[in-house]
Amino acid sequence: MSEMGAVVFRPNKIDLVDEHFTKMSNEMDAEMKELAKDMKDANDETKASIQKQIDKLKEKSNALNESISKKRAHNKSTMKFKIAMLKGQYEKADEKRKARLKKSMKKLKADNNKNKSKLKKASKKLSKLVL
Repeated sequence: MSEMGAVVFRPNKIDLVDEHFTKMSNEMDAEMKELAKDMKDANDETKASIQKQIDKLKEKSNALNESISKKRAHNKSTMKFKIAMLKGQYEKADEKRKARLKKSMKKLKADNNKNKSKLKKASKKLSKLVL
C-alpha cells in the first residue's frame, strides 16, 4: 500500500488486546443485565434454566478476569523492561538523543497508563458480575 502512495496505519497490538478485553466485559455485563431482567419476569420452570446461564456467565467472567490480571502483570513487566532499556540508552546518549529518549519514555508511560486504566475498568466490571 505504501508503494502506491497510501498511508498505512497499524494499531498497536497491545491496544487491540486491551480493546478486546473491554469489549468482552461490556458484552458480558449487558448479557448479565438481560438475564437478570429475564429472571424477574420468568416463571419457576424457566428460572432454573436462566440461573444455569447466569452461572455459566459468571464462570466465563471469572476466566476473563483472570486473563485480564495476567495481561496487566505482563504489561507491567514489559513496561519495566522497556523503560530500563531506554534508561540504559539514555545514560550513554548525547543531548539530542536524550531528548528523544525522554520523549519516548513519557509516551510509553502514558500509553501504559491508558491501557492499565482500560484493563482496570474491564476487571472491575467483571468483578461486579460475579457478586
